[in-house]
Amino acid sequence: MALWSREFHIVYMGLAMFKGSIVALVTPFNNGAIDEKAFQDLVEWHISEGTHGIVPVGTTGESPTLTHEEHKRVTELCVEAATGRVPVIAGTGSNATAEAIEYTQHAQKAGALLWTGTEAVAPLLGSAATPDARKRTAADAQLKDF
Repeated sequence: MALWSREFHIVYMGLAMFKGSIVALVTPFNNGAIDEKAFQDLVEWHISEGTHGIVPVGTTGESPTLTHEEHKRVTELCVEAATGRVPVIAGTGSNATAEAIEYTQHAQKAGALLWTGTEAVAPLLGSAATPDARKRTAADAQLKDF
């Protein structure tokens, strides 16, 4: 996998792409909607307490139950709150390859991929489960740094 290889290379060269405590966040809700202020306060609290990286909308962050717009919004809120102080590793996994590509492209545009990475669930079955197929899918989606 390209991202793993890149990470290994950077670590091998004496630099760390990811280090320390990286927290997978929950997504707080209030009256059935994402509580944007509480979420950004949570990001701020983790950073102020020394967390080295943040993972929004991973499986801990209720990603399977969020709408597409909510999923994207949580990524935007996290990047906005982190303001480049720690890596934001956006959860972009999905059982549908096209949806995972859409989430990954959005995370990249939001700023999560420009200098960090994504956390994705590998497909369980099908052609996308092979390393070559994953590379082709990423190349077809024109993802940067994959």
